[in-house]
Amino acid sequence: MQPIDWIIVVVWIVGTSLVGILFGCRVKSLEDYLLAGRKLRWWQVSVAQGADSVDSSDFVSTSGLGYRIGMTGVGLVFAYMTFGFMALARWVIPSLFKHKIFTNAEFLEERYTRSLRVFSMIIQIMYRTVAIAIVVYATAQMFEVVLKVGDPMAAILISMAAMVVYTFLGGQLSAVMAAVPQMILMLFSGVTIFILVWGEVGGFGGLSERLASTPQLMHIGGYSQPGVPVWIYLIGMTLTVATYPLINQAVAQRVLAARSVNDARLGTLGYLPIYWVFGSAIMLVGIAGAALHPGIAAEKADKIYPMMMERYLPPGLLGAGVAAMLVATMSTGAGIGTAVSSLLTIDLYRRFIRPHAAEGHYLLFARFASLVAIVLGTYLAFFVERMGGIVPFYIAVTGTLFMPMATPYLAVGLFPRASRRSGLTSVVLGAGVGLVLMALYTDRVRSFGIEIPVWLGDPVWRAIWVFIVSWIGLIGQTLYDHRCGIVERFEVVRDPTESMRPWWRRSVPYEIAIVVVVVFVLWYGW
Repeated sequence: MQPIDWIIVVVWIVGTSLVGILFGCRVKSLEDYLLAGRKLRWWQVSVAQGADSVDSSDFVSTSGLGYRIGMTGVGLVFAYMTFGFMALARWVIPSLFKHKIFTNAEFLEERYTRSLRVFSMIIQIMYRTVAIAIVVYATAQMFEVVLKVGDPMAAILISMAAMVVYTFLGGQLSAVMAAVPQMILMLFSGVTIFILVWGEVGGFGGLSERLASTPQLMHIGGYSQPGVPVWIYLIGMTLTVATYPLINQAVAQRVLAARSVNDARLGTLGYLPIYWVFGSAIMLVGIAGAALHPGIAAEKADKIYPMMMERYLPPGLLGAGVAAMLVATMSTGAGIGTAVSSLLTIDLYRRFIRPHAAEGHYLLFARFASLVAIVLGTYLAFFVERMGGIVPFYIAVTGTLFMPMATPYLAVGLFPRASRRSGLTSVVLGAGVGLVLMALYTDRVRSFGIEIPVWLGDPVWRAIWVFIVSWIGLIGQTLYDHRCGIVERFEVVRDPTESMRPWWRRSVPYEIAIVVVVVFVLWYGW
């Protein structure tokens, strides 16, 4: 790092922190802190979703995944997040807007039961805490490799500190207002390092030549592992990561902060091209890393992006790259911190402990709750590498425990006859099966002579079984309740203004275009 790099980093960090202070002064209510006053236009929702979803872990984990699995990762970029956000826009957002709520767990009480709301709150707090752990760990990799912070614990604690002040001061409002320059910096940094590394490797021709000994890395259908065909890998990964927008309170907050249903839906769909550009560039950086620096152990592959930054970015651009990862950490930290804060404040504290306190009391509680979430997530960051790196850690935990939470939300649009009690049944049954399979698929259990097959216990396979079991639970409980005569039929909530708008302001044309792009990329790259 040269002096110019440090200057760029300091300017961006100070500028972003000043945004937190400036807009923190405008936060007067819980709605301001958690939902930015419910005033966002569609383009602000898109950029805010990008600033929240694209963080330091995306730089690190996406490139690390590309290093491990090659072009299959590019297929995942276009597949796994796309279907989750499309399902959110088509089926879930109109229902969320029907009630003026703060959290998606709050919606579950309206549609299903109070018990499911409580269960969802617990699951989501765990889910978002895991996300903080991943973000902190990813930023720590940059501190270790680029900034030469030798002590991993110190690197993790520094990463945590970068989130705290920004999150405490401004909440959702500051995160949204800072999102535009942050996204510009993150996209610029990711695309710049892609161009430099791609030139170094010699483009597709040079990459194919360097990876001649591992040709499976050069096409989407090439990756496989023992007992896990590539199509199973793609399905399992897609189901797991599609869970992200459906159950994620941080995503729901951006949606609920929109001024209308239409702004929320178009903003959600508008985020996807941003993610495609960024995700593809970073994934290809990781694949190029496999050609330029082969031999890195799988659990250490998450260090490839910081390594490429240090080696290929010249002075000035290196500072921009470091700043991009830091502001990504800060914006995502604010999103996750306020998401957990929403759950603790609205779904626990205000609902069950202090239901009639003053607004200022809830606001103060929300600020401190966000800090507690960051501290807990930082503690979990020390376990990421032990589970094989960011992506294996995320897939193992999400596909096992958190994915069943997506079923009640999807059922709102796909299965309106679902009974109130079916939501909790599906979640408990799916998560229970996932936990049992995960517990059985460990070295400790194998030492006792108990061996379950790969097609049952592998994290990718496990995600598929958990998804199936959770839907069986929902449909089975609904049929039972129907026999008992206690089923209510819920109508699919639709945007009442959509038919009155011109076609270019409706969501359907964009959904069709998105599907066409995804199908073309998967077909062409296979």
